[in-house]
Amino acid sequence: MLIGFCAVIHFPHPDNPKLKHIHRLVIHPDYQGIGLGKKLLNFVAELYAKQNYDVRLITSAKNLIFGLNHDKNWGCTNYGRFKITNRTADKALVKSSSKERITASFKYIGKE
Repeated sequence: MLIGFCAVIHFPHPDNPKLKHIHRLVIHPDYQGIGLGKKLLNFVAELYAKQNYDVRLITSAKNLIFGLNHDKNWGCTNYGRFKITNRTADKALVKSSSKERITASFKYIGKE
């Protein structure tokens, strides 16, 4: 039985060509709340960090925000609500944006 899944995508960025974004983290409901998600995130992030990639993620899951805030391998880079601008691209994404949710952005800083 599959217990967890973590999807990582290459995030094209003009200033940082070595940026990976953890796009999805799923843990089977029977196994949630015991730290497996954080262990999986750390394992996957460490694999990419060893290849000199910068690993980041954005989440609105309160339990994950709390867990990563207390993990020395992750640093919080942003916390709050998403700001919608008047650009056309943003207007197309209003329904799927996180403007109504508090989100946190994290960067994998690795083991010390």
